[in-house]
Amino acid sequence: MRKSLLFILFLCMGLIASAQTKLTFETDAIGTTTNAVALWDGGSVDVMANPYSTGINTSTKVLHVMNNNYCAVYLKVALPAGTKTAYPYLTVKYKLCYVGPNGGTDLNYPNTDFYSIPSATTTYADAEPAMKFANAIGWGGSVSWGTPTVGTWVQCGFTFSSSTLTDIPAGYLVIKIAKPKLEYLIDDVELVPSPLYSTNILTVENFESKTIDEVLTTTGSGATASVKADPADAAKKSAYIVPTAYGNYLRLSVALPTGRVLSDYDRLYYDRYIVATSTAYKQFSIKANTTTIYADEGYPSLGTNNTWQYKDVDLSALDLTAVGNAFNLDLGINSDGTGPVLTYYLDNIKLHLKDAITGLQQSEINPLFIYSTANAFVLNQTVDSYELYSMQGSRVANGQNASSINTSNLRNGIYILKAVVDGEIFKVKISK
Repeated sequence: MRKSLLFILFLCMGLIASAQTKLTFETDAIGTTTNAVALWDGGSVDVMANPYSTGINTSTKVLHVMNNNYCAVYLKVALPAGTKTAYPYLTVKYKLCYVGPNGGTDLNYPNTDFYSIPSATTTYADAEPAMKFANAIGWGGSVSWGTPTVGTWVQCGFTFSSSTLTDIPAGYLVIKIAKPKLEYLIDDVELVPSPLYSTNILTVENFESKTIDEVLTTTGSGATASVKADPADAAKKSAYIVPTAYGNYLRLSVALPTGRVLSDYDRLYYDRYIVATSTAYKQFSIKANTTTIYADEGYPSLGTNNTWQYKDVDLSALDLTAVGNAFNLDLGINSDGTGPVLTYYLDNIKLHLKDAITGLQQSEINPLFIYSTANAFVLNQTVDSYELYSMQGSRVANGQNASSINTSNLRNGIYILKAVVDGEIFKVKISK
């Protein structure tokens, strides 16, 4: 029975991995490219032998970009049509390497714009801003050059959230470096569908089935709540909350699927949007009945006004056994309504089910397909480092920059692989 369950797990992981889209340039001829096109305001792209095949990128060939007047690179990475709710938990990863200024002087902290366009003939006027679905993310986020160093590959990436995406057309991925003149290399452009975007997501409430101005329940008379048009997208709906006294929040009546209780879930997601007339320093709280799921400490900044923010709350360490199957979910900002009135919107409130087979948090499971041969565990990509443990907790193998693990000296049985990929830690069970 256990082997059958493990086979199902690996099959599911294989399906996820097979949906993963990764663009390399290994099959392109030097000096040309069939997988990328330069667009719009000048510049050029061509495939070249990797001049810096050390560190995190040992590919033989890479895409060479001469950025001139904000040249955009049209990549043959297909994107399906969808709205902002179709792409949560989708990660874009790519490797970049600085080569030279190409006549430019503004080189530090370059940002990356991302677009979806239906064809290489789409004009910049059409693509900007209607088709742009991510802006100023990538190098300007978790990765930056500081003072650029020639020949050093850096790993870039970010995860789309449902609250920051606009409607995008079916088409292809476009990356535009927000610097006017720059020479750089790009490789291993990858769209990774996370396991979080799956049937394990339960939407508690997104308000789309409700009517505009419908009155919503609050925890007391010190706040009002109603359904309003999404402030960033009038075609969508959100909950609009106006507090007038401390400790009054939006209240949702939750009934989980039959047989499920709240302790079966390990993450809670929600989007929030603070109106510009509010003050930024308040407290956010979430409760399930009388059990506190989350509460800000002190009075932290709640982020930028007039912007949707995607929030992810870890439930895995909480004792939620008393909550059960049906409960009131109370969430909102603690405000007395004085001074600048702090009004806000909430949307896309979701729960994530723990993995039923392994018991691991789903956020720890990478869409790596791992299969076992007589003498090895074979991975579908190279991991930065790994540690392999027996079910008794003993480390039986470890290594770096590996796409397979020698198991010739291991007994048949169940093992736990802990792997690091681009700074992220993932865990999975595997059978020999």
